[in-house]
Amino acid sequence: MDSLLVFNVGSSSIRYHRYAHESLELLHEGHHTFAADRSSREDFMRTFRECIRDIGDVSAIRGIGHRVVHGGSRFISPVVVNADILAELKNLSHLAPLHNPWNTLGIEACEIYLQGIPNVAVFDTGYFAHLPSLAARYPLPAEYSEYRRFGFHGISHATVADLLSLRLKKPLKQLTFISCHLGSGSSIALIEKGEPIDTSMGYTPLEGLVMMTRCGDIDPGIIFDLVQKKLREAPSLERAQEEVQKLVEAFYKSSGLKALSGYATFLDILEQKKIGMEQAIFTFDYFVRRVRKYIGAYAALVPRLDAIAFTGAVGAGDSATRHAITKNLGCAKGVPVHIFPHSEEITIAKEVMKIVAGK
Repeated sequence: MDSLLVFNVGSSSIRYHRYAHESLELLHEGHHTFAADRSSREDFMRTFRECIRDIGDVSAIRGIGHRVVHGGSRFISPVVVNADILAELKNLSHLAPLHNPWNTLGIEACEIYLQGIPNVAVFDTGYFAHLPSLAARYPLPAEYSEYRRFGFHGISHATVADLLSLRLKKPLKQLTFISCHLGSGSSIALIEKGEPIDTSMGYTPLEGLVMMTRCGDIDPGIIFDLVQKKLREAPSLERAQEEVQKLVEAFYKSSGLKALSGYATFLDILEQKKIGMEQAIFTFDYFVRRVRKYIGAYAALVPRLDAIAFTGAVGAGDSATRHAITKNLGCAKGVPVHIFPHSEEITIAKEVMKIVAGK
């Protein structure tokens, strides 16, 4: 049976889904984990080969889809990857350092182990490519105009939009809602009449909600102060560059809920909260407050809301967190809450099928 294969390579796992080519029936799925902060290219390739062994016979695979987090300004629509495009995607890695390096390495692995099958990159940023200028622009001098808000988790938010339309049996263009993707990385999007008009993440996946290891919104002055301090104290330019890179690592990998609580996962925070650990309670409340703050801000931008939708490991997976977020939420009183398991791979498969079919 002809089939399509989708890889969703995250910052610590390789998830794969195999679908029937025409019906998009799910034929097989699985995942393998790796320690991104300790894994080399060789370690990743070893893990990838384990995935290939689990997948089995690949002779009937007609196309391979890949989630790529940051497509920059150029890559909006899904694209068949060649050597030049892969090189361009690698050049974007610094804008999404937790994801893009592994996304592109997954494509490389397919080129090595699954030769002759087209690789299609589908971009998280594509969904937000046409954000209104009021949401996309930063208020910076004209010489910095290339900096704009790209938005992320776009494939997930697009999937939620399609599923909500099906569930409510209404055309997407008739729906206005808030989509909450909550997991180790988290973002919120406001969709008005079927089109995204705002989102919490920005130029990089560092902006917005406080996340498991990412700080989210902070005063940029903090960064300026830290960089200037490192430059003053460094004995050489090379050392200064090393220290600035350490700051980047700290903001992406050691901040957020991990920094507030001292725990490595949201599940750890929930378990410690249950037994009354003060830092866990504080961290949970901090996260909930930030989500509620964004929901309130987005509710103020539209005349009405048809729904608030939750997805992601935390958003769809933990009812206590959802309850805390939506309890006594005056700005959205009476707005129905909908929950959708994380299923962005099917959206990627649909895009691959279009390209394979030549549409």
